Amino acid sequence: SKKRKRTTSASASASVDPTSSIEWALARSVLSSLHKCFLYDSDGFMDQEKFEKLVTPLVNTLDFIGLGSSYKRLSEELMVPCLSQLAVAAASDTMWKPLNYQVLMKTRSDHSQVRFAALRIVQEMLTRVGEPLLMFLPETLPFIAELMEDDDVQVEKLCQTVIKQIEELSGESIQEHLK
Repeated sequence: SKKRKRTTSASASASVDPTSSIEWALARSVLSSLHKCFLYDSDGFMDQEKFEKLVTPLVNTLDFIGLGSSYKRLSEELMVPCLSQLAVAAASDTMWKPLNYQVLMKTRSDHSQVRFAALRIVQEMLTRVGEPLLMFLPETLPFIAELMEDDDVQVEKLCQTVIKQIEELSGESIQEHLK
């Protein structure tokens, strides 16, 4: 009978707002706490070992597509700030490279919301870290070129904004590299 009750409550909660689940509450708390750790890291808290343990699970939060209509708001409130601040705290090209690549891989998601959130993280990393991230332009440009032809108009518009941001940072046009 206990099993039946658990199954019933689990199926009942499936129709409730997914952001009210205990799993999401935990994920929200972890993302918020880590964001603050990265934001106030003034003594090198983020080292290679911690980074390697955190980067993949944090990037994979972009796959929380089950959040439905809450996804965009929560990605902007939690995922984008946390991951872009991780880039700032990492402060090393050996850590930026896997973070950049894993976020770029999310731009190939079947879900436009995930592609948009991943591109927002790229945009924020460029804003917060700036010019040093341009060293990853050769591996970033193929993803940007794909996003220029995205089915979702919002993703395509954001892609144009990111292109302008890259051009402003680099001081040169990247249009010829996107063909």
